[in-house]
Amino acid sequence: GRKEGRGSWTSVLEREEIAGTAEADVVVCGHTHTPFARSAGGVLFVNPGTVGRSRWSKPTYAVLDLAPGEPPRADIRSV
Repeated sequence: GRKEGRGSWTSVLEREEIAGTAEADVVVCGHTHTPFARSAGGVLFVNPGTVGRSRWSKPTYAVLDLAPGEPPRADIRSV
C-alpha cells in the first residue's frame, strides 16, 4: 500500500530536496511511529517512533547528540 507523509521509506533524493530548504541541522518528524535516523544533504532526519503503546512496534524514543563542532547524531532506543 501507499505510505503517507515522509518516513524511513522516503528516498535519499527526496530527503536531499527537503534538506535544501530546511534551514536546520536536524528535522524531527512523527506520526508514522516508525523510528529512523538518516542523514541527507547535511541534515539529520529523525523519527523517534512512539514511546506509548503501538499495535505495530515496540516503544522507542530518540536521544539527540548535538555536541558543538560535531555533526548531529541520534540514537533510537527501545523502552
